Amino acid sequence: MTKTPQMAAENYKLQRKRKLAESLAGIGMVVIAVTMLLTLLNLDNLAFMGVCKYIFAFGALIFTAARSINVSPEGESMRLRRMRRMEFWAGVSFLVAAFFWFSTGT
Repeated sequence: MTKTPQMAAENYKLQRKRKLAESLAGIGMVVIAVTMLLTLLNLDNLAFMGVCKYIFAFGALIFTAARSINVSPEGESMRLRRMRRMEFWAGVSFLVAAFFWFSTGT
């Protein structure tokens, strides 16, 4: 099967979207991990924890937004689609964790 220029352009756009989504998700996960590590190392500093919850929420928002981008081509396997759906729900779980961190008042 020969590829038309239109199919090549669509494939290129999908690859760029996928690269953007993966980069943003990686940045979000690093922000979440570093924030949690710094919080655990400084449990006695409440002012620092107050700043960390905003950074954590920002990382969770970036990760969830990245996982909300549809990067699945038409004929992709159901296994990969389910895995991407699970990653999205992991991001929602991070957002719920951020909500509870804000609701405790610490």
